[in-house]
Amino acid sequence: MTKSHDIEIVEFSDQYASAFSELNLEWLREFFCVEPIDSEVLNDPQARIIDSGGVILFARLGSELIGTVALKGRGEGVYELTKMAVTKPNRGAGAGRLLLSAAIERYSELEGRYLYLESKVYSL
Repeated sequence: MTKSHDIEIVEFSDQYASAFSELNLEWLREFFCVEPIDSEVLNDPQARIIDSGGVILFARLGSELIGTVALKGRGEGVYELTKMAVTKPNRGAGAGRLLLSAAIERYSELEGRYLYLESKVYSL
């Protein structure tokens, strides 16, 4: 567990599955769009991320989950940094930096050999 300025980083548990979905849907709807693959992952994070050797982390402020990030295992030490989101009222408080740092730390603990981030560019 990582702690800084009252923001604590905690691991996924079944009780947080709906929060994982809600946090990411808020982010996707604001900045991108919700694609079918997003719905599949968000509706079953246990099967789509955890069971494949991945990790889901949350930023918690008090009893509220304010952010999340996932490392999706792709096999042979390859991980995708994915599904990172922070609630709008909590952006700028350092939760994103803490989540990213904790995800990289976990990647190292998992002895990952390649970490990547995929993104799409949308024109307005």
